Amino acid sequence: MPDKTFREKVQKFVAQRELPLEIFRELHGSGRYVTRQVVEEEEVTHNRQFATSRFVGLGKIAVGAVNTTTGLLKNDRYHDLGMSRYFSAFDTTIEPELPSYPGGLVAVGKLIWAPDATMDKLSTPFEQIDPRLEEEMRLLGPGKVADLRSLAKRDHVAVGMPGARRTSQVATLSVLREMYAFAEANDIEYLAAGLEPEAWPDYYLRFRGGVELMHAEGLSMQFPGIQGDQVGIRMPIKESYQRYKEATLVGPLSMRALRLMMMEYYAHKVPSYQAKGGARLTPADILLILS
Repeated sequence: MPDKTFREKVQKFVAQRELPLEIFRELHGSGRYVTRQVVEEEEVTHNRQFATSRFVGLGKIAVGAVNTTTGLLKNDRYHDLGMSRYFSAFDTTIEPELPSYPGGLVAVGKLIWAPDATMDKLSTPFEQIDPRLEEEMRLLGPGKVADLRSLAKRDHVAVGMPGARRTSQVATLSVLREMYAFAEANDIEYLAAGLEPEAWPDYYLRFRGGVELMHAEGLSMQFPGIQGDQVGIRMPIKESYQRYKEATLVGPLSMRALRLMMMEYYAHKVPSYQAKGGARLTPADILLILS
């Protein structure tokens, strides 16, 4: 948990009505970030290029797997099958890369799903999960499970320009929120995903009953196309979406803002959320970033 000084600073920050726009967006529905599903070809391509570049930079995708001309994966089977659904978050305070954007692209995500898709048609290696859980999930009908992939955000925006700043983790959370809404609207029961092992403790702390491991503690999984071990998780839509709503909609304004800032704090303790060579962020750093 953040220390007492951090909590006191946040509560004072909120009491002075100096909420950062990222937090305001989540609490009131308008502000810095605008997030939506993208379907136009140009926007989809930009989303895919953004995710590919980010994961190559993190060492999760091999450089050789990318077409250097297009900036896209050489083999993107699920996109070619029409099973990929793309979501983008835009920062309305920076210049948009495309005329159709409400701001600069700062975070993306992808769901692999189709109404008739069974587990065998998805990208998660379900044969690697706990046998009892696998049996339980295989009893679900088609279209009840979706893969959560390519959830990523930009490290910095407008670097070298006035107002250069890190992108808040709240941008990524807003992408996740739109994925939840899509899943709920399409009667999807679970999202399956892979996490870096060091991210799992904080992720569990954030969602508790809204997320669970798909294998024994201490084990890992190998996801196709992803370099390195991953922790396999599943997110029951009903529970995880409810957890998100509770964090942003329930209780006094100061507590809701505090919960979101705590998410920011925990996220930046995970290596992949940091700039290369950057030191771990302190609570004071987070307050500065969010201001």
